[in-house]
Amino acid sequence: NTYIDYECDVASGSKIRFGTRLLGRTIVEDNCDISGVIKDSLIKYGSIIIDSVITNSIIDEDVVVGPFSYVHNDCHIKDGCVIGSYAEIKKSTIGTRSKMKHQGVILDSIIGDNVNIGAGVITANYDGKMKHIVNIGNGCFIGCNSVIVAPVNIGDDCFVAADTTVVNDVKDNEF
Repeated sequence: NTYIDYECDVASGSKIRFGTRLLGRTIVEDNCDISGVIKDSLIKYGSIIIDSVITNSIIDEDVVVGPFSYVHNDCHIKDGCVIGSYAEIKKSTIGTRSKMKHQGVILDSIIGDNVNIGAGVITANYDGKMKHIVNIGNGCFIGCNSVIVAPVNIGDDCFVAADTTVVNDVKDNEF
């Protein structure tokens, strides 16, 4: 079965796949391909959501999410991003054409444009006392299984090697 709340708005040319649930005030623009559960979110032109859950978020144009990802609580995924399988994103902005292909957790973060986030990367938003924000600049490469512990800022065009735990700020162009 497919379920679409009466408050939802689905534009022409979009495909709503079997088993999909569109809830609340979800808006799906033209030429999208949707499967999963989407609640109170905006899915813009040409985006593809594959068997994923999206709540209270904005998915910009030509974004791919899934399969089996969870984007929730005030996220903004910008144009051309790829959020692959088994990813979780909460209260974060992901910049234009950035990629997180699979199995990452991005919490309370601002990610720049053209960032590559490797498998198993976590932005840890809690320092033991309070929640903080992680900032990652444009053009960065974050290696597999890295943990970025907030509060931390990573500048533009930085390279974080695999299995790194980042607890201090990283300046532009640093390794």
